[in-house]
Amino acid sequence: MTVNELELLKPVSRSFYISIRLLPRALRQPVALAYLLARTSDTIADSSAIDVEKRIALLE
Repeated sequence: MTVNELELLKPVSRSFYISIRLLPRALRQPVALAYLLARTSDTIADSSAIDVEKRIALLE
């Protein structure tokens, strides 16, 4: 996992940032990236600041 991925993960979920280090090294990057993708999708879907049509387009 690169420094950039860790820096992205740390402010999003401190507990996940800490616990990901318990995974085998080969799994850390793919699991972290999957988590960040899920969080991003969830944030877009839940945002009331973006109209529904724009949210759907972003999620597609």
